[in-house]
Amino acid sequence: MLVPVFISHSREDNAFCKQFVDALRAAGVDVWIDMDDILPGRTLISEIAREIYGRPVFIIIVSRSALASRAVFEEFCTAQYLQLYDDQIGRTIIPITIEPLSIRRIEGKWSFLLPITRIEANYAPLPFDEMVRRTLRAIPARDTSPPPPTPPYDEALPELHLPAGGDTPLSYNDVLANDVVISEHRNLLSVFLLLDTSMSMDGPPIIAVNNGVRVLYNELIGHLSTVDITSISVMTFANDVLSSPLTPLRDFVPPIVTAKQLTDQQGTAFGAALACLKGEIDRTPAELAHGEKIMVIVLTDGEPTDSAFAHQMLLELNFTYADRIASMIVLGCGPQVDKVWLEMMKQTLNNIDTHTLMSSDITPQTLREFFGWAAKSVQITSSMIAQSASSSDISWPALPPGLENIDRQGM
Repeated sequence: MLVPVFISHSREDNAFCKQFVDALRAAGVDVWIDMDDILPGRTLISEIAREIYGRPVFIIIVSRSALASRAVFEEFCTAQYLQLYDDQIGRTIIPITIEPLSIRRIEGKWSFLLPITRIEANYAPLPFDEMVRRTLRAIPARDTSPPPPTPPYDEALPELHLPAGGDTPLSYNDVLANDVVISEHRNLLSVFLLLDTSMSMDGPPIIAVNNGVRVLYNELIGHLSTVDITSISVMTFANDVLSSPLTPLRDFVPPIVTAKQLTDQQGTAFGAALACLKGEIDRTPAELAHGEKIMVIVLTDGEPTDSAFAHQMLLELNFTYADRIASMIVLGCGPQVDKVWLEMMKQTLNNIDTHTLMSSDITPQTLREFFGWAAKSVQITSSMIAQSASSSDISWPALPPGLENIDRQGM
């Protein structure tokens, strides 16, 4: 007997999915798809979450409409998260291609689908009967021994266990080995600046970043309610990650950051920076975690060289720390910025209030306006905390000219 299956699909593919599900069920497979009736008292969103968490096999129907669907992408991210971090249930992801596709359609934000073996014939669909046969072979058999209890979808999942290995991207432990300083100080609002200092930022861009951080500090230090509750940490990432301690705003001195010039170890270790951020969040004493909120401000000029590890860390932040992170602001700037990567970040962080911005240049004026806008956002968040309001009550300041807000349309 085969294990239960969840099918993720675009509604434009309902006709195919009905035929496919009927074939699987005829073979004895327990299949859930959102064309099924929802039990009274439950919503579609809650039912989808419950079923993804409770079913060991996640089948994604790959088509043009599915690759353009925000819902399918978010379901795929959930399945990836469970496959990485849920040790209680073995997880299997099975992509099935149902129409001819070029590799370009799967690259970009869907690049994490490429390493997974798909049921297809060179980016084209197999004959229907062969597709069903291969799917049945790919679904694991049900373990007849007493299964461990399945956690409800709304319970916390196991803690992150970073992979180890010779060619593993820089992990949090590697970050600590590179003299990253981590502080135990906490205020009600912790602001983390994650700044790209890779070699491509050398020259005028890194000077503009330093000036921008100074603008942020000058704006915040004059805002009394912000000064009283806010701490700041600056993390820089290139081929490695360095961090300044989390420091109360009253005592904070903007550091001078420099671009890395290492020609033999060039890189943009954004995933390692996110791992460092996660480690910092984990250091909060349990008795303080409830009252603290976190803002993350990211500036980068390109796609990270550890993109797979960065995606893994984004999944972890989105599913495990969403209640702690009040908001995340991401600016991709300069001629090398990858809009597809920025869109993927925003769509992955669907549980966090994320503002993803883009600018085609890295001029002092652009960064000064961005950091000034970010400072106003910090001030608004600190006022929200002081009034015990929720992040949904925030009215964000208008964006300055030159910054494009990447929304989620078309997903």
